[in-house]
Amino acid sequence: MSFNINRFLLLLKQEFNYWRRPALFLLLSVVVFLSCVAVFMRIIEEKQFLNYEFHITFFPLVLLGVGLVMVSACFRNLNTKEGRSFYLMTPASTEEKYLSKFFITFIVLPLLLIVTYFIFAFIMNQILMITSGVEIPSFRFFENDFVNEPTPYDWLKIFIVLHAVFFLGSITFRKLEFPKTMLVCFLILLVLGFVFNVIIFLFLPEFFNEVLAGKKPPFEPSESLVNFTEHTLSTIIKTAFYFVFPLVLWIAAYFKLIEKEA
Repeated sequence: MSFNINRFLLLLKQEFNYWRRPALFLLLSVVVFLSCVAVFMRIIEEKQFLNYEFHITFFPLVLLGVGLVMVSACFRNLNTKEGRSFYLMTPASTEEKYLSKFFITFIVLPLLLIVTYFIFAFIMNQILMITSGVEIPSFRFFENDFVNEPTPYDWLKIFIVLHAVFFLGSITFRKLEFPKTMLVCFLILLVLGFVFNVIIFLFLPEFFNEVLAGKKPPFEPSESLVNFTEHTLSTIIKTAFYFVFPLVLWIAAYFKLIEKEA
């Protein structure tokens, strides 16, 4: 079955109708919770948190917390008998079904979360200004009051990478998709960290022992090595992390979906 734009738009409408109430309930729950936290911080007079750390703390919770939970549940209908039957009987190709859920979770969802947070921050700022005279800094997407802290735009880039991870997890796992994906990510990072330390220990034992003891390494890297690490290698790693890695996982998710439909 070839890709058809009309069927794709119908699937998008179906996805909107399916996620409308759960998404609204989840967003309202998070907004109420964050509002309670903000009021509590005002009561205990944590002005530093409200003045400087408000967006740094709350925005990632909204974008990653709410966003990744919803991404991990986007293929949940495949994990029940009735949902699977309805999914398989839907007159649409695999590409259309895949892209409809991808569009909702990759485009619509982060936009909805960003707009919701912007409105929440504005309303909370007005409430705190009226009731206590405390003003929250305006929410700026590409800027931050702290030099070394990630901006909201940086968090969006991280969401894009994690979207690929949890999108694949939503297809792979039958139940408890979110915690299972989190557990797998943790185990993979644990193994990678262990392998990295083993490599350093085997090939650079003196360096490993000195660093482990909290001392200065026995040798200094050359200037060419430093330049290569800070520029060339850093660019390669960022490109792989932000572009290659999620692309590979999205492709893997597509083939996993084909496998599940078989």
